[in-house]
Amino acid sequence: MTSCRRLLGLGENVGGPTGGGLCINTGSRRVTITVSHVGIDPDVLNARLRLPETAEHEGRLREQCKVGERIVVGGVEMLHPLQGAHIKLLAFQQLLENYPVWRKRLTLLQVCFPDKQRPEQSAQQSAENREVVRRIEEAFGPDTIRYFEVGAELDAKLWTKNTRLALFRAVDVLLNCAMKDGLNLLPFEYIHTKHSQQASGVVVLSEFVGCAHVLNGCVRINPFNLEHVVEQLDAALSMPPSERAARLSKDHSFVASHTTRTWLHVAVQDMRRTAALHASGEASSSRPTLALCSFGSEMRAGQQLPPLNVEALARAYVQSTRRLILLGLDGTLIQQEKVMHHRKMFHDFSDPSLPPPPAALHCLAALASDPCNQVYVISGRSASDLEACLGNVDGLGLGAELGFMQMRPRSGKWLKRELSPAQERWKDTARPIFERFTLRTNGVYRSEEH
Repeated sequence: MTSCRRLLGLGENVGGPTGGGLCINTGSRRVTITVSHVGIDPDVLNARLRLPETAEHEGRLREQCKVGERIVVGGVEMLHPLQGAHIKLLAFQQLLENYPVWRKRLTLLQVCFPDKQRPEQSAQQSAENREVVRRIEEAFGPDTIRYFEVGAELDAKLWTKNTRLALFRAVDVLLNCAMKDGLNLLPFEYIHTKHSQQASGVVVLSEFVGCAHVLNGCVRINPFNLEHVVEQLDAALSMPPSERAARLSKDHSFVASHTTRTWLHVAVQDMRRTAALHASGEASSSRPTLALCSFGSEMRAGQQLPPLNVEALARAYVQSTRRLILLGLDGTLIQQEKVMHHRKMFHDFSDPSLPPPPAALHCLAALASDPCNQVYVISGRSASDLEACLGNVDGLGLGAELGFMQMRPRSGKWLKRELSPAQERWKDTARPIFERFTLRTNGVYRSEEH
């Protein structure tokens, strides 16, 4: 949005219409931008997975590859440099060289198909891939890798969607090392296939693939760093069953709720909403932040909040003898970027607590040690998580779940705020709004604690 505004010379007239869409007002018209990842059709996949043909393909594939008890790492890519099949083969070779424990326990099952628009480039990519395959077979044996190309080892007429689903059923870890790939729904198909099998599967996905930003259960890799790819692949292979199941379940929730039909419904809704805004002439400029209540002699409820005057704040702090200091945790004491990365990597998996940096903990301890101060850190985290992060700071008060759970300084006990049935009704109003924005915002999840 910022790039579009600058390139078009539109100034600061970027705002959002009702519903959370982003828009640019060009003066003569309003251009609305929405973000919604297209999905798959689960009903179509379920029908294909139930076909006897798919099960027969899987059986023949396992027999032909002599998989046995080996863990199968696999994938499907076009013979194109940006698709990353060559990087995948190099990473697999380095994994076997650096981690001898996997040499007799793994099989790489790789299928590549030519780019019909660039046959010469596909031929060159094929030659490079086959050279790496040759080195792997010579060093670790033919059972370690099974490499197929559509039109060569695989008859092009026999390579169908059902065959691809059969391959996904046989694969335990889907590895994608693309250097650039916009729309790729194969990870969605893999996740749905493994879920329908009631089997565990792990997706190791390049961060340069579009769906990597919405599949929060996948293991993200940087294909330009081969050592990083190998380390993350080893981590995926060593992952405990409980974490594999949690990651797959989290991603399947997204895949099941963001289908082709849902994507089309959201797109039509956005177009209708934008048309209604055009017809009503509603302004789309960004609204300033307003004060929710009056305080002091200069600020009244509804007035625009001015920028924080740090010098005035410091003077007030020195002159006061009783101070209440309320601080946020995620996004305040901890950088928001680190918080989002942590949540994408660990939420619903092992979920270790993310503590503030040592400098922030030092400042908190200094503030809490002043007898004139009452310092509270308020967070949306659970009571156990917040206490694990900040419970060792002497004299610090805690407010978990945005204040519904409170621990006063040096009390060591959590107090829970009880709500009456009438007070609980706010959830009925808020829940549809949260569901709406969860549906339209990639990577967002909704958690209801109380």
